[in-house]
Amino acid sequence: MISTLDLGFRDLPRAAGAFLLKCTQGHVLIECGPAACWKNLVDELHRHDSSPEQIKHLFVTHIHLDHAGASGLLAEHGARVHVHPRGARHLIDPTKLNASARRVFGPSLDTELGVLTACPEELVFPIENRESITIGNVQFTALETTGHASHHHCWLIKHPDGNHLFSGDAAGMRLPGTRFPTLPMVPPEFDLKQWMRAIQTIRETDADTLWMTHFDRLTDYTSFLDSVEQSLLDETRLISTFAERPLLDSVQTYRTWHEQRAVESDIDPALLTAYCNETHYQANITGVLRWLDRGGSLL
Repeated sequence: MISTLDLGFRDLPRAAGAFLLKCTQGHVLIECGPAACWKNLVDELHRHDSSPEQIKHLFVTHIHLDHAGASGLLAEHGARVHVHPRGARHLIDPTKLNASARRVFGPSLDTELGVLTACPEELVFPIENRESITIGNVQFTALETTGHASHHHCWLIKHPDGNHLFSGDAAGMRLPGTRFPTLPMVPPEFDLKQWMRAIQTIRETDADTLWMTHFDRLTDYTSFLDSVEQSLLDETRLISTFAERPLLDSVQTYRTWHEQRAVESDIDPALLTAYCNETHYQANITGVLRWLDRGGSLL
């Protein structure tokens, strides 16, 4: 059985999650959320008859703080942390990662995400693309799926009840209770072409269930991936027109465009506003324009 833990990220329901598996050789977490949500994570573990001490393995899709920020706290309780090779050194020494996050979020970093505590080097295990680890009766396979980040893995889980794909941010995000995708096209590593290839990798797994960190699961996900691909193309093209415009003006144009898309999909604009704040639009604009400046090209 796989349990979804709602971490109460940004004080919102179903904004970010972690996933608990009780394997025959110990409890396993996929994703752990930000350090700022540590108390919520512990409470959710207790609610599912687990605890930080019982987590023997942690698999993170990538090292962004909303996915791996609490990894050091779990490592303090003995968890082994499995991560993309390009992310491993930042878990061991998070100085640069924390400093980068501080530049983006400023004082709000402490309350929104928190900072990453260093993981002991002996508990950090870099995992290569297509490498598998078996824990009890469950096999975990890393699939390199870049585009959102250059250190991104999806985890394909062969479980007694079926095959499960944990997508991190590679399948985008979705507004809770809807099939409306939202996209974290953040700097410095956004790459449209790589992200489109990542979505194809997800399709090729033909997993029974797609588990999304933001948020929960889909069993019929083909059409959702279609909408993610279309949104990637449409939002990248829109943002490409902002190169010579002031950021605040671009944010307002982007937000208005996005709200119209939501209305056309029968989504309450208030829901979109709650889950896509100004930081979301600013980060996407910066991420796409940086990628274009470095030679990225529209499809």
